Amino acid sequence: MNSKIVTTLTAAITCLSIVSGGAAIYYDKTHDKGNITIDSREEFLSVNQDLMPQTAASIVQGSGDVFLEAMFTGREIPDTDTDILIWAKSDDPEFQTVLEDTSLDLKIHYDKNNSEALVNAFITENGSQTLSLYADIEGDTAGLYSPSISEYYYDLTKEQFINGFETTTGISLAATSNAEDASQDSAKDNSDSHTDNTSIEDSEFMNILDVILTAVTKDNVTATYSDNLHLEHVDETISGTTYTCQPSADDFENMLYDLCDYMDTHESARSYIHNILGNISDKSDTVLDIETLLVNEDGCLKNKAKEIATNLSCSAFTWSVISDNTGTGRALNLSFICNGTNIVLTCEKASKGAMYMSATLDDSYISILKTPSETPESATSLLGLSYGTIEITACDKSNTTKALITTTRSEDNTKDETVISFNAGSRIGNIELHIESKNSSTASMPLTPAEMHIDMTSSSDEEVMTVFKTYHNKITSILLSSKILGMIL
Repeated sequence: MNSKIVTTLTAAITCLSIVSGGAAIYYDKTHDKGNITIDSREEFLSVNQDLMPQTAASIVQGSGDVFLEAMFTGREIPDTDTDILIWAKSDDPEFQTVLEDTSLDLKIHYDKNNSEALVNAFITENGSQTLSLYADIEGDTAGLYSPSISEYYYDLTKEQFINGFETTTGISLAATSNAEDASQDSAKDNSDSHTDNTSIEDSEFMNILDVILTAVTKDNVTATYSDNLHLEHVDETISGTTYTCQPSADDFENMLYDLCDYMDTHESARSYIHNILGNISDKSDTVLDIETLLVNEDGCLKNKAKEIATNLSCSAFTWSVISDNTGTGRALNLSFICNGTNIVLTCEKASKGAMYMSATLDDSYISILKTPSETPESATSLLGLSYGTIEITACDKSNTTKALITTTRSEDNTKDETVISFNAGSRIGNIELHIESKNSSTASMPLTPAEMHIDMTSSSDEEVMTVFKTYHNKITSILLSSKILGMIL
């Protein structure tokens, strides 16, 4: 176990500290942790909770309850009933000719409890349709048809479709395989969890965080009050209290020993870490070594505890939060040095709901400024995006890149529109990507004559996978031959 691994784990524990603010939901003013009886520690943890956009477990596990998240992360698709139209425009005349009359049209109906899934997908390029795809699951049967790929309509079992779909796309449809069992499993998970509203996995993460939070003590948290605290990123001045936590090497070391003991005595925690790190596609030696440390295999973490604690305490570690006069968390700042790199994590929240978050590594940073709509119709759009604007900025020593995401509701209340604006470089110009989503779906399966149907329900797994691989390869070929991709590359 070399020093780089210790350094990496030091950074991992430090970054985990900022996430652990979400676990403060389990700490109220009367909660007692060891010999800590004063309010500063509990107030410090409570303020951190206010500054987290979601609980720590949700950040790690992912909520899995929005369609776009499922598309981009491969998480389980939520119940969905919408038509989505995606198109773009550019201020570069040459590239705009390629974008003219070009779109992706998705019609989606998905109800996991009733084992129903119906998807239509159409790609149009310069007014010509290059792909039409139809797929459905109903009960124990499924169908797959694309006149752009094959003249035949494939009749499948639900299990065959799910296996083929998941294998070729990486997107989970497991909930459709047995909705009743899934519901029972969910109920069982909830009965054993840390609270009634979290799963066993979320609870395990919270239990680990409980141990990590023992590094915060009554002796390393200070509180100061000021009536002139300026939140520069949301441009607001408030009166409030600043809480600062600076654990010593002994505080970190004691926490790490407690973590060792917890991991040694809780097989569920070790399994949880194995599962989390197992989701990392690049199983490098570093990942494997970190896993060995975290599960304390052969006492590795206990043997390295003092070294890691010393690194943490010598890293200019500072964790501070600010609350206003109502006790609501308004700002967070976590800074430390890792392997010679100055790292700063920042979060600010305005009184009217705007939220700023950033991560800085020396001269490079990425920031997100989220400003909600003044008159939101609901918390989120049909695709799970917040109404209002999100400004994303990424910067290094020589370049700054910005993107603006705006989500609005139509005046007739029938659809949402998200516009993503960004500069794609001199060849592409300034791009506006439009995503329109309607309240309901018009998805349907085409009527096809019986002689066009091929019954695959008794076919082997290899035969079924041949069909799905053919579809996957053909769709990939269509995308790679797109004029848009040709100009970008």
